[in-house]
Amino acid sequence: MSVDDPSFISKLWEKHVAILDQHPPKKTFQDWIHLGQKFTRLAAGGTIYVLLMIASLNLRWCIRKVSWCTVLDLGKMLRVPASAGAEESMLITQCIIPTISRLREEFPLRLCLGTRILDCTILRQSDLQFDALEVKDFQLPRRSRSLWMSCRVPIFFDEDDDAPAPTGPYFYSVSIGTTGGPELFNVNIILTSFDCHGSSNITFPAEHNHMLN
Repeated sequence: MSVDDPSFISKLWEKHVAILDQHPPKKTFQDWIHLGQKFTRLAAGGTIYVLLMIASLNLRWCIRKVSWCTVLDLGKMLRVPASAGAEESMLITQCIIPTISRLREEFPLRLCLGTRILDCTILRQSDLQFDALEVKDFQLPRRSRSLWMSCRVPIFFDEDDDAPAPTGPYFYSVSIGTTGGPELFNVNIILTSFDCHGSSNITFPAEHNHMLN
């Protein structure tokens, strides 16, 4: 049973979410999962850094509206730009890949996955992680090595290595809620009187789709 199975998502909500005092509706939770799946497929094609580009360009609602087939095709085109049309291929090779290359240098990211650390700046590690996900009817082609060459040089090195230090000024360690892994940072919880279910709350008018907000 995988996260693509609707019954699995329903059981996940009933077991872990519905028991919370202020839990989201099941439909909202399912929408979050489905949107996360789309982002996962895009990250599998363009690394985790493509999500930074989506966020900075305020494209979240656009991704939510596009079809699954479009998302799958985008993931494939990102890995193998030659499989896209001439204009799309030029956009990927001359704009998207160079931007991702610069982002990984300026904002090197590591994710804590259980007891392992995923260095998002290492292209091979990223591809192995996403390729290992069991997703129904979804398999990306091997990445074009030559066109992604600028993203193949590791940014992080072992402390015992004589290699130079990371080029970027920032280092972000991110925990994604796993157990048993290293404690990378502390989270301070600030209690307030805000009621997220209050009838007087005003929703933010979504730029692309008011109904989806």
